[in-house]
Order: sequence, then structure tokens, then C-alpha cells
Amino acid sequence: MYIERYTPKFQELLHTPSIPYREQTVNIYQRAFAGFPWYEDLSVEEIAKRIEADFVKPGFEGVWAINDKDHVIGASWYYPIDPDYLGQKRGEQLKAFAENKIRENNSMQLVWQSMTVVDPDFQGRGVGIYLKDQIDEMLHHKASVDARPILYLTRIRDDNTGSIRMNEVHEMQRTGISTPSSQVAGLSHHYWYKIIYPKS
Repeated sequence: MYIERYTPKFQELLHTPSIPYREQTVNIYQRAFAGFPWYEDLSVEEIAKRIEADFVKPGFEGVWAINDKDHVIGASWYYPIDPDYLGQKRGEQLKAFAENKIRENNSMQLVWQSMTVVDPDFQGRGVGIYLKDQIDEMLHHKASVDARPILYLTRIRDDNTGSIRMNEVHEMQRTGISTPSSQVAGLSHHYWYKIIYPKS
């Protein structure tokens, strides 16, 4: 297994996003979310629209795990956001949490991890943790280059035990903030965070 990292070039942002391994990424997303715990019936068009909406955000960066047959078996990506955008999309409580952390850590950047997805045939084999390792490394590099710490945020539904375990391995912490799931009654999305400091 190896990793490909991708940052879109300016010219690509002006046109239809040329997502690397686009068809394979859409395929594993569709298969992963069709099963436990999501059971979402998503069309290829819906998934492509979701992915492309992330891809065109300024500062988007992603990693793709590729097996020895040159097939995508997992992907993860993130993009920078600001507190106002966070408040609009995720609520004022999370915005206030982020603003408080930014005050505690002068000039801290804010990054949202939008997606980590692993081919169902390869789940439970460490692919997700490997992708998270790569994202952490990229964010440490970014923090060091910019000489500014990063507040790294994501969310996980409380029945997604694999992702919860993965976050715990990577020393992410719960914010204590959650929102009800729009997909399943009685479940919630919990927000997690980690502060990434420049390497000394």
C-alpha cells in the first residue's frame, strides 16, 4: 500500500474538479456508506457532487491509499475554514468552542477534516489509521511552514465505533458538543478536536 497526496492547482479550480482516482473514490464512498452504520442509498451523481463541493474549497488537500493493484482502498481530505463558516455549517456552540481555542493559542488556524472513507473490503486492516497518520503529518508540516498551530476538527456519529477508535488512537479529544443525526433518530454526531503544533 502506498499514499498519493494531492493539492489542486489553481487552474483546476477554475474548471470541473479533476479529482484523482475520481471514479474509484466515488465507488468506495458509495459502497462504504451503503453498509453499516449508514445504509445510505446514494447515486453516483450525488456522491460526485458531495466530493466536488469539498474539492473546490480553498486550501483543500487530500490523501489516497492505493494497493499493489493500483486500486484506491481509502481516502481522506480536509480544508481550512473560519469560525463564521463553522458557525453557519455546524452551529454557534462549536463556533464559540473554536474561537475560545483560538484565543488560547494566538493566531491558530482552523481546519475541518471532511472525510475519511475506506473500501469495505479493506476495513479493519489499519487503512484508516494509515490515512490519519498521513493527514497528521501534512498538518504538522503546514503548521511548521506557517509557524502557527492548527485546530483540527471533525465529527463522528456515535455508532461509528471504528472511526471513534481511530480518533482515540490519534489522541483526538471530544469537544463535548454534539448535534442530533438527521439520518437516524436517537443518534448524534459528536465533534472532536486536536491541536497540531509546529514541529520544533
